[in-house]
Amino acid sequence: MRARPVLYASRHVAAGAATVLLPVAGAAVLVWLLARIPSDVLPDLPAIPWPDLPAIPWPDWQLPGWLGRIIDQARYVVPVLLGILWARREVSRRRSQDELRERVRGSGVRDVPADETEQAERHEEQPEAAGDEGAGDVEGLGRDVADEAEG
Repeated sequence: MRARPVLYASRHVAAGAATVLLPVAGAAVLVWLLARIPSDVLPDLPAIPWPDLPAIPWPDWQLPGWLGRIIDQARYVVPVLLGILWARREVSRRRSQDELRERVRGSGVRDVPADETEQAERHEEQPEAAGDEGAGDVEGLGRDVADEAEG
């Protein structure tokens, strides 16, 4: 993944595009197959009595043909474009992260995970009482105390 981030991102974008395009193609094939069924094989269904509704006076204008096609295809194209943008951003983020990691390694600073850093800071903030070696430190007590039965 780190060696070839563009290939890695391209695979994910292709997989995302396939998840959008394959169901659409499958639905088109299904509609095509259903249209080929002869109507005399299907049972006669009763007619539904629809009410007569008044006509709505819509304004008389139409979208240009090219704009209508773009709007129809936008629901398929926009997720793919967003995936491409997100993948490019992730690749640049990982590259900068790798560069930062290399700079830190080159300067001799140890790369410590965040949870270890927080534990070390909490440990430094708590003053230790005199003679308190910490919980479970049996080695410092001496054998006679460690061998005594509890109770």
